[in-house]
Amino acid sequence: MNFEEKSEEEAPKQEHYLPIDQVINLPKVKEMLPNIRKQLISGDYDVLKAHIFLKKIGKLAEELVKGEEGKQIKELLEEDIRKYQEGKTSRIYGVKIIEQNRAYYKYDECNDPLWEELDKIQKKVEVLKKKREAELKLTVPDDKLDPTNDNFGIGATISIAVPYFPVLTIEENADLVFINPPYKGGKNIFAFYL
Repeated sequence: MNFEEKSEEEAPKQEHYLPIDQVINLPKVKEMLPNIRKQLISGDYDVLKAHIFLKKIGKLAEELVKGEEGKQIKELLEEDIRKYQEGKTSRIYGVKIIEQNRAYYKYDECNDPLWEELDKIQKKVEVLKKKREAELKLTVPDDKLDPTNDNFGIGATISIAVPYFPVLTIEENADLVFINPPYKGGKNIFAFYL
């Protein structure tokens, strides 16, 4: 099966729109899945086209709320939800929407030397890990790749020397330090259960 990409001039002109009201009035996602799967498996609909459509819809929803205009859209969305809201849980357009408080902590202003040192170590470890992964990729010989392997992995094992192993030691310390509690914040979000 060959797929040819056509320019917009060559492609047949189609009206591109999202039938929002039709999609909103569809049954729950889980109720739709068996029928969609059956249609795709039976060949009633192009599997690739359906997959690309769903990926684009997901990406569209993601991109819609980014940036400055995205913030405005989020605010409008929150206003609309509040119009119909009935307590913390509401059912709007057949979708359960729950208002939740998402808590978070900030530790960087605690003045805790142990946390600060562990944070530095964690950042160093991430850098060293990425460097080691890059070194390990260099050990893969091109002629040893086996495309018939399910994992598209290496056909043979390769031996390499490990020059050292990192060791983390914690030293005892009796110094008293005044530590601030972490900043605890929270923000209200709306969780959508399709």
